[in-house]
Amino acid sequence: MPQTNRFYHAATSLQIGKWRHLIPFLRLSNKVQNRLKQTPGYVDHSLRANFWTLTFRTYTVYEDYEALESFLYSPEHSEAMRKMGGWSGPESRSLQWISESREIDWDDAERRLAETPTYFEKQARARAQASH
Repeated sequence: MPQTNRFYHAATSLQIGKWRHLIPFLRLSNKVQNRLKQTPGYVDHSLRANFWTLTFRTYTVYEDYEALESFLYSPEHSEAMRKMGGWSGPESRSLQWISESREIDWDDAERRLAETPTYFEKQARARAQASH
């Protein structure tokens, strides 16, 4: 383990837009989770699911940015991101931050996610800025 007090945290809130995408999403999530655990520099992760709203939250911690980036660009995660483009609902969002703690802190992650614009909000802002 590196001699640092900086850990890289990432959280996502993924809303599946339709029930018919749930089973393929869960299968793909299993592949992604298996890859995550094999990523050098991976520290910990946690998942939360609300099946009523089809909302799934992930929280991962890495030793450094290179580990986070290695996972983000892995074939399994890249495949998931391509497919989520067609599966995701309006409340999907993600973010990353640095912390001195290597611990999962869902209260902090939930607060940060609530303050983060959704993918759709980010796209709308970008279109509005491009038209000015």
